[in-house]
Amino acid sequence: MNDQTFALLVQRYAEGDLSAAERRSLTQEVLGNPGRRQQFGLQVRLNLELGALLQPEDPEDARLRASLIIAEDDDARDRRVMAGLEQRLRIGAFKADADRASRRSSRSIPIVRERPARKTGMIAAGAVAAAVALAFFLLSGGDEPKATARRDRPVAESVVPAPVRTPAAPDLDREREAADRKQRDRARRMAEEREAMDRAAREEPAPPEAEPAKPAPPRKPTTVVAMARLMATTGTVHILAYGKKIPAQAGQDLLSGQGIETVGPLSWAALRFADGTRLELWADTRVARLSEPADATHGKQAIVTEGTLLGAVVKQPAGRPLVVTTPHGEARVLGTVLAITVEPDGVGATRLEVGHGKVQFIETVKGKSVDVTSGLYTVATAGNDMNLKGIPPLANARKLPAPSGSPDASRIDAAVRRAVEYLRTADSPGMNGSPDSDELILWAFIHAGVDPYDPKYQQLLMKILDDLRENATYSVAIRAMILEELNRIAYQGQLLRCAQVLVDNQCRNGQWDYRVVTPIPDEPIELMPVEPGKGATGRASRRYAVRKRREGPP
Repeated sequence: MNDQTFALLVQRYAEGDLSAAERRSLTQEVLGNPGRRQQFGLQVRLNLELGALLQPEDPEDARLRASLIIAEDDDARDRRVMAGLEQRLRIGAFKADADRASRRSSRSIPIVRERPARKTGMIAAGAVAAAVALAFFLLSGGDEPKATARRDRPVAESVVPAPVRTPAAPDLDREREAADRKQRDRARRMAEEREAMDRAAREEPAPPEAEPAKPAPPRKPTTVVAMARLMATTGTVHILAYGKKIPAQAGQDLLSGQGIETVGPLSWAALRFADGTRLELWADTRVARLSEPADATHGKQAIVTEGTLLGAVVKQPAGRPLVVTTPHGEARVLGTVLAITVEPDGVGATRLEVGHGKVQFIETVKGKSVDVTSGLYTVATAGNDMNLKGIPPLANARKLPAPSGSPDASRIDAAVRRAVEYLRTADSPGMNGSPDSDELILWAFIHAGVDPYDPKYQQLLMKILDDLRENATYSVAIRAMILEELNRIAYQGQLLRCAQVLVDNQCRNGQWDYRVVTPIPDEPIELMPVEPGKGATGRASRRYAVRKRREGPP
């Protein structure tokens, strides 16, 4: 038997329309197939539950029973269904006796009964009829005449009194007592069921509280180690990062992968790496990218696209040189003092000067390399050979000739050398309001003809440039003379700051108090063009004056 035929027989069985042959087929299918038996039981149980919901006597009782049936498991529900089935059989027998008595008493007196809603009555009657038929079918296992199921259906029409002899008067007290007993039993059962539900609720352990969601582990802060620090700046300086230009100022850190540029004739910047390596950018210089990898695969890298870059590079680890890349070549530096100048577009040349140490320079086009050592320079252009030539020092240092009539020039030179050696290791005491004498010592080195790439010379120069030492008019004045002597074009931004300090701290009588100084604020220096006839020389293409912004001490 297929599923469609079986479902049709079950439906007709619930409606009471099965023939004897159909009933036998359904019985054989249910008894011989456990799956069909379970399906048949579920269908009948559904009819019983529906009947419980649709009892017209007490809607509250029906809702309570339905909730109990739904809350129970399958085994308990099956037991309750069978118990309810037996009870319905007893109720049906009781109703049959009452109906027979009512029919006997109504032969002489017509009784008009109130009809329930037709649809609800038919559904409830169908459910009850299916339940009674199921009980009879399961208990007897035999056939049930079709007429029996139809006879048990509730009759919707009013009872027509038959012309039979008048029966005895009904025992109304007994019927009333039976109805009251039924009502009390129903109330008692409902109370017991409510009590059982409350007891089960009290005994049932409370569901475990949901564990609070574990907080997400805190993000470990990303530690970004600064690659270098910007020591000092003048003019307009930008840090190149994330495709943007960020205004730079002294004390700012540079990260690996960022770049730096100086813009305009007054611009200048100095930065220092953690290992002490120092780079200095002169005016209109662009270092597109500076990098220092965290691993040990390679060393520092700098890409210079234009301008002048000075470097005082400490000794680098073996196999990890500082690599300076330009449009025309690549310089590999293990530790030296050097200067690289990249001419603007259109000239197409890179000049490498080495003041101390050795630098390997590899030309881009032909791939040729040359080692540039102390005091030499080379120029790389597109496709041309590189030649080594001697260079003067970066500073305009010169040894002054001995005065005429000198008794012994060699003795003077020897005395100067001894003084220089003494100053290399001597203390630097404070003087005239300045905490030390560094500017005065460096000024002595310059006039003594000390090599600008001398380590002590470079140490003093870097300290003066990086600290922007504007602490006393005496030291500021000596500093201005030093920068003018070294390279007045490259350091004109620092020279303007020195000039502003001296102008703003000039006393009202035209003199200066060496021990008093008013540092200049971080505001643009106001320049005024000077007429060519007033002090202009052939060495200067344009001259400016600094405007006094405050009165000095009395």
